[in-house]
Amino acid sequence: MIFIGRFQPLHFGHQFIIDQALEPAEVSSFSLAQPPPPRSARNP
Repeated sequence: MIFIGRFQPLHFGHQFIIDQALEPAEVSSFSLAQPPPPRSARNP
């Protein structure tokens, strides 16, 4: 099972979904990412 999420901030609802995802799967992979930084003069 592959689960991709942006947990900002992690709360009990996210934890419930993670627990449900782990139950039936033999192998699970979670990918956590953050949004790209806003554009600026240094980072156009």
